Order: sequence, then structure tokens, then C-alpha cells
Amino acid sequence: MNYIFATGSGSGAGIVRDEDGDDERINASPWGAMEAHLDLRDADADSGDYIPDEIKAALYGGRPRMILTGQIEDGPGAIYGLDYSYGDRVNTKVAVGSHGSYSFDCLVNAVAVTVDQNRENIDAHLRGESIV
Repeated sequence: MNYIFATGSGSGAGIVRDEDGDDERINASPWGAMEAHLDLRDADADSGDYIPDEIKAALYGGRPRMILTGQIEDGPGAIYGLDYSYGDRVNTKVAVGSHGSYSFDCLVNAVAVTVDQNRENIDAHLRGESIV
């Protein structure tokens, strides 16, 4: 979401209201406005002074994210137990067609080790996200 309508305490004509948006994200497309309502009627405050901060937090949390999940293949610079282990944070760079490349700080979040006929197989997965 990139535009927030917020309502706070009060009732009828006395209800506290405010609104704000992220103009850059709204103007990125003719269909860019994604609106949401933030219901703050149960907040413990008589004035609406808290509403702008709540709106900013909702706009910040509503930023688009790009999520990367994948499997790590062993190779030079990517050997399990030597270059990375379970729970490590690793930096990954991914090419995305004609859009260039994106860097992600990823977490190695799953590792399975199997042994077949005296050969060790490591299946390691990672996940990361980046604000677009």
C-alpha cells in the first residue's frame, strides 16, 4: 500500500482523521495508488497526534519487496562447511533479464546432507528479501 486513510478516536463529525501517501510510489504508474484504511479507534490517546506516526509506519511496512529463494550449488567460493554453513548470511547477486542485477543478503535456512554409495550430497537452500 502507498496511500493510507486513518481514523482515530471520536465519533461522527468529531472522529479524528488523517491521510498520507508515498508520492514517488504512487506516481510510478498510472495505476500506482494502492489505498488502505488504518483503524486506530482503539488507540489509547485522546488527540490524533499519534496518527501521522502510525501512517508512516504503515507506509514503510507496505513497501514492495523482492524475495529470493534458491538452492546453493557447490563450486569455487561456495563449498559447504568451508565458505558457508547453516544459519550463515551470504550475499547473492542475481541477474534479472534486461533489468540488470539485484543483490540480496540471504540466510542459509535449510541444509540436508545425504550419503549415497560413499558420496556426500548437500542440499542447501537460502532466502533473502530486498526492498524494491
